[in-house]
Amino acid sequence: MANVSCQEKKVHVSCDLNEVSPSFYYKWITQMQTRHASTGKDIEVKVTTKVRVAATAREMVEAINRLLPDFLKLVYRIHHQYISIWQLKENMKCMKCDECIIHIDFSENYVCKFHTETQSVHFGASRLQASVHTGVIYSASVNDAQERIVESTSFCSISDSTRHDPCAIWAHITPVHKFLVAKFSQVTSINFLSDGPTTQYRNRFNLYFLSRLPHFGPFTSATWNFSESGHGKGAADGIGGSLKRLADRLVAEGHNIPDPQSLYEILKGKTVTELFYITSDDISATEELLAGESVKRIPSTMRLHQVVFSKLDHIET
Repeated sequence: MANVSCQEKKVHVSCDLNEVSPSFYYKWITQMQTRHASTGKDIEVKVTTKVRVAATAREMVEAINRLLPDFLKLVYRIHHQYISIWQLKENMKCMKCDECIIHIDFSENYVCKFHTETQSVHFGASRLQASVHTGVIYSASVNDAQERIVESTSFCSISDSTRHDPCAIWAHITPVHKFLVAKFSQVTSINFLSDGPTTQYRNRFNLYFLSRLPHFGPFTSATWNFSESGHGKGAADGIGGSLKRLADRLVAEGHNIPDPQSLYEILKGKTVTELFYITSDDISATEELLAGESVKRIPSTMRLHQVVFSKLDHIET
């Protein structure tokens, strides 16, 4: 006999809720607030706060039952994505594998610093920031025992531009494509894996660049996979944290990192992670690919979880 509670996706309580004393729970809410700006004008800002909500036991159960279906769908998608990634890696062990996985993410900008600083450096715009884009390439290789294994190669691109839009993303990815062609010449299909902020990866301009993938190398097919919210930290996050800790340790040892170029130079040769430097001109060159193009809007972008590109030069969702 089927479990009715599981089928209905509801929490069933056996006790009498009317006999339970009123209680409370905490809830995250986002609301608009009016604040006084330094310009002398009032501005509207969006603020997310944690508030205490008084409720009876029945109201709390009803609130859980309203949220439970969407939560279970989220958990299912996360579980399905992890299984699919694992299967992709297992399939790479076959003899004729021409696929790879590129897991990417922007790390928080690195704030440049000196070994010794005057007090005024802490104020104003004295500190420059470096944009840090990290990732891991998973590809097939053969070990010393002539066994097919999945090899991981970490990479990081550093830029003096703090842009995180699609043009900047593909400028950061371009040297990765060149590295991929040079080291893994058999790869013709790429599976991108990233989170899904609409200002970075999950938007029409990023998908347009995906449709232009052959422009960046001899690639004939690709998928772009957007991870679910709340998916947790990944390998790309670990690379960013590791490189920042290394940079801070070098500063503590007496080195100075006044600008993004210095960050790239000081890390080069001190890590096994492949490093690339991206200039503002590189981003502008990528932006030229959009010149004169009318990129149509994609309906229900936030519902996209995977986009497929093929050599037929079109995008399927």
